[in-house]
Amino acid sequence: MVAFFMPWCQHCLALLPEWRKLMVDGIVKVGTVDCNKHRSFCRHEDILGYPEIRLFPQNASRWDQSYTGWNKDSQSLRSWVFGSLPRVSQDLTPKDLRRRVYGGKQHWVLDFYTPWCVPCQEFAPEFELLAHVMKGSIRAGRLDCQAHAQVCERAGIKAYPTIRFYPYSGSAVVRNDQGGEDINSRDANGITRVLRRRLQQLSADSQSKFSKVKVSLLAGPSNYRRF
Repeated sequence: MVAFFMPWCQHCLALLPEWRKLMVDGIVKVGTVDCNKHRSFCRHEDILGYPEIRLFPQNASRWDQSYTGWNKDSQSLRSWVFGSLPRVSQDLTPKDLRRRVYGGKQHWVLDFYTPWCVPCQEFAPEFELLAHVMKGSIRAGRLDCQAHAQVCERAGIKAYPTIRFYPYSGSAVVRNDQGGEDINSRDANGITRVLRRRLQQLSADSQSKFSKVKVSLLAGPSNYRRF
C-alpha cells in the first residue's frame, strides 16, 4: 500500500501518524512517494490529488485499487486493505463449532460477534489481521451470535465482541461450550502476544509430559524380582 504525498499538503501531514500505525502490522507492506521529489513519476502514475493511497498486489507492477474513503485513520485504512485481500478467518456454523473447534485437533481463536454491534464492526479488520499473523499456528473463526443466539448463550457469551482461545492440548475432550480462554483485548498485536505466550506454554507443557513418560519407560517397573 503506497501513499503519494506532497510535503506542503496538510491532509498528508494529518495522515502521517495514522500511516505509522499501519507500518507496524507487517502483513501488508506500506510505503510513501514524495511527489515533490519525484514529479515525473507521479505524473506518469496520474496522481491528481494528495494524499493518494493505492494498493498494489504482491509482485504486480500496477496498482489494483485506489482508496476513496473519506476517513483516513488507521482503522478505516486497515478495514479497506483487509476487505480487499482474500480472507483467512472463517465463518463458522454451530456444526463447525462442535466438530472443528470442540472436537478438532487444532488451536482455534474465535470472534463471537453480532452484525449490529459497532465495536464488532470496528474489531473485524483487527481480527482479520490476527488471522493473517497467526496463520499456520492457530485457526481463526467467527460466529454470528445473532444468527446463533442459543449457541452463544450456551457458550456463556455475554458481551460483543468476545475473543476466545480454544487450545488443543492433545485431548479434544476438554473443549466444550464452557471451555476456552477469554482474551480481554481488541488489538490484533496485543492478542497476538497473548496467543504466542500460550503456544509457548503449551509447547513447554507437552515437552514436560513427554520427558516424564520417557523417563518412566526407561526406568521400567520398580517391583521386579531378581532370580
